[in-house]
Amino acid sequence: MDSEAIVLQSANETQADRDRSNLYMVHPELENIFNNLDNRPRITVEEDPQPPGLSLSLLPFQKEGLHWLRLQEQSDFRGGILADEMGMGKTIQTLSLIMMDPKAKPNLVVAPTVAIMQWKSEIEKYTGTALSVYVFHGSSKTTDHKELAKHNVILTTYNLLESVFRKQESGFKRKAGLYKEKSALHKISYHRVILDEAHNIKVCD
Repeated sequence: MDSEAIVLQSANETQADRDRSNLYMVHPELENIFNNLDNRPRITVEEDPQPPGLSLSLLPFQKEGLHWLRLQEQSDFRGGILADEMGMGKTIQTLSLIMMDPKAKPNLVVAPTVAIMQWKSEIEKYTGTALSVYVFHGSSKTTDHKELAKHNVILTTYNLLESVFRKQESGFKRKAGLYKEKSALHKISYHRVILDEAHNIKVCD
């Protein structure tokens, strides 16, 4: 390895150390997270019963996924990452979790734009009228957070979630000057937040 490569590697390691230090400063609980995870008791593989009101019959492995999701929410982590492969029914397992207690609301689902209507379609198809769904997208979306919070499931996109937050915090220019607009999405205390295609989450400076 030549001296230039050594210098570059050293610089990269220094930046990685800085990034890690900054992360631990904001989230000190993460510093020992992997050791803590290794020492935690494992969730036993069991099947939860079919949730009432769900018309699609879950496969055995999906009932196991539901069991894991339910216990993970009850843990001190208050959630987890369902990382099944494509086509294994992650959406229906998550929907099953909602149907375990359909009166608990609201649930916020953040997804890519192309997936929003798929979520709406599957909710309506497999739960009938059990869940009230609101698509927070487009020009006609409500600005009343109290009205929004009445729904069981609120569907929105990553781009829109970021946009309304930016308008609330940083504002945007109008003829009269800088204008800040309150975000209805960010005034609600959610029962559950679901991130579909969660790799869309980015860390910003």
